[in-house]
Amino acid sequence: MERMTLNETIANLSSLYEELNNRWLNDTCSVSVYQVSRQKEYRDSYEKLKSTNIESLALRVITDSVNETVLGRLRNLIAENIRIYETRQDDFNQFDFDKLYPLWERYLFDNKRELLLKDKETIKDYHYPTEQERKLLLEENQFDLNQLDNDRNELYRTESLCIRQNYYSLISDISCSFGKILDSYFPIEKEKTPKEIKPVINPGLYFDMKRVSAIHHECNNIQFENLTEVDFYAILNLQPTNAKLSIKSGEKTRMSFLIHKLYEYLKTDNKKEWRTAILEVAGIDEKYYNSKYKEPESEISSRKSESFAQRINRIFE
Repeated sequence: MERMTLNETIANLSSLYEELNNRWLNDTCSVSVYQVSRQKEYRDSYEKLKSTNIESLALRVITDSVNETVLGRLRNLIAENIRIYETRQDDFNQFDFDKLYPLWERYLFDNKRELLLKDKETIKDYHYPTEQERKLLLEENQFDLNQLDNDRNELYRTESLCIRQNYYSLISDISCSFGKILDSYFPIEKEKTPKEIKPVINPGLYFDMKRVSAIHHECNNIQFENLTEVDFYAILNLQPTNAKLSIKSGEKTRMSFLIHKLYEYLKTDNKKEWRTAILEVAGIDEKYYNSKYKEPESEISSRKSESFAQRINRIFE
């Protein structure tokens, strides 16, 4: 088998992380049959990542005299994976993985076993021409029951561990390791005059991912330019991020209303400082904000603004 080119290796790894990040963002962490299929996908991703020698990849970039920017997308995806885990670690680590395997086992075998047991009772009660026929059918039925038990035991042997495994934390550990190795070979230069958002309260503790996700669903690429949910979460929580909150033309009034609803939702003594910071991030003058944030709920609001206000209000109910 031919060795993959450097670009192919980076592209495959980037695609893996992109799919993985999307799955993590949309993972409901529910005890369901569907979650079992996710566990298998996470297992496959983990095995691929575990077999990846990221240091060897970094050395190939250096020895082949390739510009390190070839790793830019991959490094961003790895960083996003780490951020998703940090944002959702309570959901991921509090999930009861031990409940998944019994559910999967019942789903695969209980109905089959129940049908076979019903067949067995039917065979016992039915009047066959000879007892030999009944005996043969009962033997066949018992063979099927034994085979079902064997299949159940084989499933436990091959899949119980992976279904019960917390791949979220295992993958996150690998991502952190990858990030550190790439940073050691290709240090990221800090901007000389970075414009940082200084948290006024403990970052990440006041707008949870569920509420941010709901707002993102309503507003992304409509009120503001396209952002990932993770970047939007970081912005609202005043966490350091390279992403920018760019308001679309004609949407500043509706964004002012949204910021006001977020401001009202905050339960902290420093909420005014948060509002000042987020207005600066959004590029909204405070005088403009004060004169416009009530408009979507006023008598002079447009149908579009009125509908927007109703949808946002439902998020905060």
